[in-house]
Formats: sequence, C-alpha cells, structure tokens
Amino acid sequence: MSGLFETKLLKYKKHIIQVFEDMFGQRYVYIDGKTQTYSINNAKRMISLCCQQ
Repeated sequence: MSGLFETKLLKYKKHIIQVFEDMFGQRYVYIDGKTQTYSINNAKRMISLCCQQ
C-alpha cells in the first residue's frame, strides 16, 4: 500500500473501517485492514450482514 494516505478511520460494530486515498484521488476502503470494499456504506452493509448470522 505504498503511496496511500489514510483519510478516515471509523469504528462500526467492533470493526474498523479505514479509508485510504492515493495521490490521484482514488479511494480505497478496507474492513479490518483485510477486506476491500467500494464505499463506507458498502462496508457497513457487509459488516451488518456478517453480524446477522
């Protein structure tokens, strides 16, 4: 992940959502530093679906 800058760090239902941005403005969203998603809302949906099981 070289060249990426962390722009947001959120806690949601005991999980960490991190938002990184590169120098071209491209955003990358990760759940717990492992799973990449498209957006913060998508990450929250994935966490909510996981916690229902």
